[in-house]
Order: sequence, then C-alpha cells, then structure tokens
Amino acid sequence: MPLKVRINENNLDIIGQTFGIAKPKSKLGQQALKNFTLVHFVQNLREQNLLLDYQLTADPFVQNGAIAMLAKGEISWRGNGGTPFYPPNIRVPYPHGVHMVEFFASDYIANSMLYHAYKQHLMDVVVGPESSPQLKDLLHTTCGSGFCIGEFLGALGEQFPERQVEVVFTARKAPLIVFVENRARFRLHGRMNMFIIRSDTTMTANVIMWINGTRIVGNATIENLDFKLLETKVSDVDQASFGDLGLFGAEFLEKLLTEILQLGITMPSMQGFS
Repeated sequence: MPLKVRINENNLDIIGQTFGIAKPKSKLGQQALKNFTLVHFVQNLREQNLLLDYQLTADPFVQNGAIAMLAKGEISWRGNGGTPFYPPNIRVPYPHGVHMVEFFASDYIANSMLYHAYKQHLMDVVVGPESSPQLKDLLHTTCGSGFCIGEFLGALGEQFPERQVEVVFTARKAPLIVFVENRARFRLHGRMNMFIIRSDTTMTANVIMWINGTRIVGNATIENLDFKLLETKVSDVDQASFGDLGLFGAEFLEKLLTEILQLGITMPSMQGFS
C-alpha cells in the first residue's frame, strides 16, 4: 500500500498499487501548465513534486463503533519530510451522520506544504500585466482609462512614461495559515522589486473555505497589507505615498485571492472512495 502520494493524484488506484496490479498511467493530460498566470498559481503548485505522507502514527483503534486511524498528514518535497514543526494535538469528535468515512485535518497539512514550497522557492513569482486580467491596465506608469500604479507613486509616470511595470516577489518567510472559528487566516511576508523600487510587504488575509465535490473552494478578505519602502529612485515617493498604495492594493488582492479560491483546490482522490 503506497504511504506517500503526489498531491495532484486523481483517482488513485490504491488497491491496484497495493497488490501490484495497477495499470501504468497515461502521460496524456499531465503536462505542466503553460502561460502561467497568478490565477493558476495553486494549480501550478499542485503539479510540483510535493508528496502527502499518510503513514499511520499509531495503531488503529476502535472507538464508539468506528475504526479510528491517525495519519501523519505531512506534505513535503519529494516526500523527504524535514518539516521543522509538528501537528497540533486535536481531539477527534465522535462519529456522526451516516457517512462511511469521515476525515478530519488540522492546518498542519497546509502549513507543511507552504513551508516546503517556500524552501523550494515556489512562492517566488514574477508579476506583470499578463499575470491576471485585473493587472492588465493596473501595472502601467501612464494611466489610460481608470487607475494605474503610476498614479499612486509620485513622479513615476513623469519619469518613466508609457511603460509596463513588472514586480518580482520573493518570500522572506514561510507563509502561515491558521484555522480559527470556521475560517482560515493567511499571512505572507516577502520582498518586492518593482523596477527601481524595493519594498518589504506583509499581508494578512481571512479565508473562508468549504468542500464542493472534490474541490476545496472559498473566498478571501484582506485584513492587513503593509508596505515598507526600502529604496527608490523615483522622486516624490516616500513611505506615506507607498502606504496609500497598500490601501489600493488590498482591494485588488482581495479580488484576486477570491478568484483563485473560486477555481478551487482539487483534493487527491482514490478509486472506491467518494
């Protein structure tokens, strides 16, 4: 029986793999995503070499007429482990309803994945006008109709007119997600290089998620978005004007995160379980 599976497994033949009778997988439809955009960030992350380890951490036991099985639940790069923190102690509630199988998980699954994604630099992204339809008009130094970043950053539009803006984001710490009161709180800290402007940024978002079929979907609200200006060669740009950009950016990121979450995160599935 396989104890480690890739997080992009769909309809895993667990019985066939256990007894060595599983059919070889077709390579069709398994190519990596092309024309990467921010909206497809989660799907692209799912295609990386991240494995879910569900080996048992204790002997199965019978409780209240059901068999309880406690699994590790760690997601790591190539299944090598090495997560520097441990899952919390949780109390598994009594079985209820008529379901044959009930699944309970903590934020350790998500945080172990985020930690190893950070260590492999999978959280580092280059953002440009092509990264999202919502960015198409925003990341320009000269505004046409509507808003653009040149309007918020001092004399950027005057010094560098009619140019596109590209942002290179590098995570400085492993992202953190915490489940609290039927929602998840997400925190991300990193550094942005925006042509000739450098800054540190910290974002805190509240995420509400639910299961829809085989996908985890949700929506997000930005609780806090802080920018700290490190260096700039654009005149009339200071910490105050950069802080105003954070207020504008929060609304945009909230829409973008919700768009990503509405696409959903497909859960690994096994034949015979639905």
